[in-house]
Amino acid sequence: MIFRPYEIARTAMLIENNSMMFYSALAEMAGEGKARDVLETMSGQEKEHYQIMGQLHDKFYSWKIPESCGEEYEEQLWLLADVNVLARNIDPDGLLKAAGTVAKAIDLAVSFEKDTVAFYLHLKAIMPPEEQAVVERIIEEEKAHIDGLLALRAGMAQGLEEKCAERLN
Repeated sequence: MIFRPYEIARTAMLIENNSMMFYSALAEMAGEGKARDVLETMSGQEKEHYQIMGQLHDKFYSWKIPESCGEEYEEQLWLLADVNVLARNIDPDGLLKAAGTVAKAIDLAVSFEKDTVAFYLHLKAIMPPEEQAVVERIIEEEKAHIDGLLALRAGMAQGLEEKCAERLN
């Protein structure tokens, strides 16, 4: 497969746009409170990532991939994009409906974020050194999303345990 850097930037933009829509829909599903606030913040960060990748997209037209990367690495990057659900046109409401609960939707979001971090790590490795810092920032924010989602999930589990204990007493 012939790899064009601007195509992978376009894929990153799709991932970020879908993440933004998913978190917005999940925030609505979560209702009022801390979970909604966290998810709305994540949605806003995904919007920023989309804008950053849009700026890089324009630069990528003139960018050449280092020959040292090799075709195998390029194929691996495309495979990472291919397995990332968010790299396709998605229906966030449909994904949430399929998940069924906020907790399961959060689990799904953690999986999305892990796929996105893997994608960006591979992308960063083939980028010009002067562009790597911006992608590293995105990677760190995506990792923070994983931490935030896991904390939300743990808080939900704790809340369920407390509700069950209250009912038993």
